[in-house]
Amino acid sequence: MDQEVTRTLGELERKILELERTLNAMSDRAGSAPTDWSRIVDEKVERRQTAPLPPPPAPLPLSQLPTQPLVPPRPDEMLR
Repeated sequence: MDQEVTRTLGELERKILELERTLNAMSDRAGSAPTDWSRIVDEKVERRQTAPLPPPPAPLPLSQLPTQPLVPPRPDEMLR
């Protein structure tokens, strides 16, 4: 296996084990007062509490689309 892939998998495994230890420690003290240093975020719950995003704008009709092809900027134009 490629050395970089092996190293990346090793890092992922280490981080997963660290996360498991953290979650176990948090569940062990579930009855105690909450701590200020960390919290787990439930994105589904937090997203539900925010205002919904507006719908995307409707696409332009073909008659309003530009007839000239779009030309990407040159590198020197991008650095201005």
